[in-house]
Amino acid sequence: MLSITLTDNRQISRHTGESIPYNLAEQTLQVQADGDELMFINARMPGLPQRIGRSVQRWFGDDAKFIVGNW
Repeated sequence: MLSITLTDNRQISRHTGESIPYNLAEQTLQVQADGDELMFINARMPGLPQRIGRSVQRWFGDDAKFIVGNW
């Protein structure tokens, strides 16, 4: 699952294949991913910082906004 935390403290969850409104990127504070969604990010966005061997990863700031904007 992909979990997105927005600036107004709302939490949004998405799965691979589900869309995210592009305008949410600027409101994004944090993104957390595991499972298929983490594999999707690793395959499609290889320039992001990652911790090898982690089954759950979290990104903040510009990296989180990049994920949401390019989902």
